[in-house]
Amino acid sequence: MINIHSVESLGTFDGPGIRLVFFLQGCNFKCLYCSNPDMIEKKKVRALTSEEVLQMARNQRPFFGSKGGVTVSGGEPLLQARELIPIFKKLKAEGYHVCVDTNGAYISEAVKELMIYTDLVLLDIKQMDPDEHQRITGIKNRNTLQFAKYLQEIEKPTWIRYVLVPGYTDQDIHLHQLGDFVQGMHNVEKID
Repeated sequence: MINIHSVESLGTFDGPGIRLVFFLQGCNFKCLYCSNPDMIEKKKVRALTSEEVLQMARNQRPFFGSKGGVTVSGGEPLLQARELIPIFKKLKAEGYHVCVDTNGAYISEAVKELMIYTDLVLLDIKQMDPDEHQRITGIKNRNTLQFAKYLQEIEKPTWIRYVLVPGYTDQDIHLHQLGDFVQGMHNVEKID
C-alpha cells in the first residue's frame, strides 16, 4: 500500500503524453518555494493498494495514447520505494509507461530495484550550489547529484527539472554549473 495525498487524471506536465499522476504524502525537503506544501508532512492521508492503483490506470488507459502512462510524484515518492516496487511490477506487466518525479535524495536497495521497473525519471535538481541548496531545501544536494550520476550509470532515461525562482535559483553561475553537470550525461533526454 502507498500513502497518497491526491490523484490527478489527464496530467500533461509530469512525463510524456497524458498521465495518471499519484502525489504521495511526505517529503524530506522543506523547499522555500514548494508548490505542494501540504504534502511535506509524513502523515497518513489515504492508502491505496496495488490493485486500486492498477484499476485507476486501467480506467485511464484509453486517454494515454502511445506516449502516456502513470507517474508517481509527491511529496517525495522514493520515501515509499519499497511499497512502490510491487505496484510498478504490476504496471509494467500490463504494459504501462511508468515515471517517477523525485528530488533524488535517496539511493537504497529498494530505490535501485524500483528503477528496474521505471521507464523515466523526472529528477528535480533544486540548486547546484550545496550551500544555496541547503538554504532553499534544508538539505545539501550531495545525494541528489549522486543519484543523478547513478541514473547515468544505469542509463536510465532522465528529464532534469530545474525551477527558476528569482533570488533563489536564477543566478547565471548556478545555471552554468547545471549545464556543466549534465553535459555528457547521455541518459538526460531534456531539461525542463
